[in-house]
Amino acid sequence: MQLPEEFLSRFSKAVSDSPDIKACFLSAMEDDSPSCVRLNPLKKAQHEFMEDAAPIEWCEWGYRLPKRPLYDTTYSYIPIYLLLRLFYG
Repeated sequence: MQLPEEFLSRFSKAVSDSPDIKACFLSAMEDDSPSCVRLNPLKKAQHEFMEDAAPIEWCEWGYRLPKRPLYDTTYSYIPIYLLLRLFYG
């Protein structure tokens, strides 16, 4: 990820006493961000992308996914009450 020069300059000044923080931050910006989800325990539906998910130790219902799932946005523009009527009559 290409960070703006002004940001890098200000960030470098802010952490000038700790080069480890700067190195860690810049390294993290190069990596892909992890994809995580939190399941609603009141819902029974399980998704196919959860098969390879690893539990997150600090979140009871949280899981880390091996890759980012493709979310279906087919109905994202339809108000929820229309979806409910469509699926449940």
